[in-house]
Amino acid sequence: MDDFRILNKVIDTSPHIICIIDENYIIKWMNSYALKFFGKDVTGKNLKTLLSISDESTDKKNGIITSRITKKKKEIILEHRIVNAGRKPGPGLRVVITEDKTEQIRHEELVNSLLQFESILTRLALESINIPLKEIDPHIDKILKLITRFADVDRSYIALYNASGDTLVITHDWCSKNFKASVTSVRRELIPVSWKRKKKNEIIMLPDVKKVKYPKNSDPSKVFSRNVKSAMLTPLDFNNNRIGYLGLSSSAPFEEIPDVLKTIFKISAELIVNLYERKSVNSQLEIAGMIVAKSSGMLAYFDSDGCIKSASEAFKNFHKIDNLSGKVNIINLFRKSIGAGTGAEKLLESINAALKGEEIQTEIWLRQDNRVRLMELSLHPDIDNSVIKGVVMNSVDITERVQLETKILEVMHQERKRVGIALHDDLGHDLLAVAIKSRLLSDKLKGVSSELSEEAGAIEKALRKCIGDVRDLSHGLIPFKNYGLEFREMLDAVALTISRNYKLECEFKIDPDLDITDESIIKELYYIIDEAVMNSLKHSGCSAINISMCSQKNMITLKIVDNGKGISHNNKTESGAGIEIMKYRARSIGGLLEIKDNPGGGTMIECIFSEKK
Repeated sequence: MDDFRILNKVIDTSPHIICIIDENYIIKWMNSYALKFFGKDVTGKNLKTLLSISDESTDKKNGIITSRITKKKKEIILEHRIVNAGRKPGPGLRVVITEDKTEQIRHEELVNSLLQFESILTRLALESINIPLKEIDPHIDKILKLITRFADVDRSYIALYNASGDTLVITHDWCSKNFKASVTSVRRELIPVSWKRKKKNEIIMLPDVKKVKYPKNSDPSKVFSRNVKSAMLTPLDFNNNRIGYLGLSSSAPFEEIPDVLKTIFKISAELIVNLYERKSVNSQLEIAGMIVAKSSGMLAYFDSDGCIKSASEAFKNFHKIDNLSGKVNIINLFRKSIGAGTGAEKLLESINAALKGEEIQTEIWLRQDNRVRLMELSLHPDIDNSVIKGVVMNSVDITERVQLETKILEVMHQERKRVGIALHDDLGHDLLAVAIKSRLLSDKLKGVSSELSEEAGAIEKALRKCIGDVRDLSHGLIPFKNYGLEFREMLDAVALTISRNYKLECEFKIDPDLDITDESIIKELYYIIDEAVMNSLKHSGCSAINISMCSQKNMITLKIVDNGKGISHNNKTESGAGIEIMKYRARSIGGLLEIKDNPGGGTMIECIFSEKK
């Protein structure tokens, strides 16, 4: 009897609905839990009707029957096991054990849904890696749609701060069919302070938006749409800056949200931030690409192998490049216009220096459509994490500028010539006349006053010295009468000027067979050498200057080397007026001039040109 009593007690207090039914499903007995579940004594009622049991829902394999009923506006999922009460099969009393499987099945459904969601989200994340700029916004909409669906909310949205940072603006959202959003932006001062203090990926749970502590002059209607009762947010941070929030809102109170859904919510936020980063970068790249393509400047980018990856239309038009689909090598491209020799070597040297991380500025002469063009090149290394990815080249056609410089130089020559002639013929003759009169006056004063005679003689000597200075100055301004000179005469004049005027040791090394017949070249070479000597005297503290000229590969090289203190890097990049004038003169004869430190010490000025034919 005790065993029966204990068994009856266990059955009566079991957390399952236990009923004894007849062959027609009429309830003959039920336990206490069943009475509690139904809320009243349902003995004599049909269990099939009460629990919506159908034969079609029976699992033939294990005899389990599943049914669904609605109780207090909530769907309940029930699982039934029916066993015979007697030992013999057939009609008679049976025991029905009913278990509430709602929470378990809902959890399984949620887990399956979340796993499915995670799988879809992973696929979307992989798709976003190389997604084009125009497809990013629809991609974000897909993510929001998934979040809205799987979180079973009315709205998911992205709110980003505007450029001034004073307003959160809804940039993307996804709403259920029956939900109407009334809030599209929120002023920063209306946002609860606690939200701003949340760290990256920290979830803000708002079971009741009306119970949130809002700043003064703020309330739920200014932050959430009117029909929102609960919400969930997570901050969106980019480069350690708060750019906005990912949000969910619902017109119904939030039930307990599984941790796995919170995790996926955070993953979605990270994915959205990455997409915005891609969007920002791609947008900047597209803008930069458009600027480069439409720029009037000749811009190009080549990689570490020298292959051109992108170029402006002006660059492609100048070099007659149809497209860059093939491997167009920057050196080979320029060699077509430069040819072999010093110019090509200089370009190769400059490119190699840029690929080692140096900022380079240089000039090269190019031949285009039977015209010679002077290009100013700027080479800027593209360095990422100490690795040189490539080089940005900016080339500017300065031919017209050089032509103007040449005209200016010619005007300068004419003015120098005019002043030189005036000094020699007018001032020189006038000074000579005064000197002669001073000499005559000195002779006349000998019989009157020896003191006055000596003073008149001193005046004559001073005038004679002035005459010599004027003559030297006029010769410097017009070293050769009407510039009708030969090459060797020019060298002799240079040697004479240096030794007489500057008191410097000067050594010439000239190729014996070298000869220049173009008068304009000779003239400019003279002034280049003269200016170089003057620069050495002013800045280097030198005691000797070596000048050499040689011919190689149809190019003539002039080198002026002193034994002074050399020139710093800053001086090379911030050259004075004298150096710039020398460069102008070199360009006017189709050459290029560089100033640099001499390997053996001192400063070297190198001018490379070809004689005009």
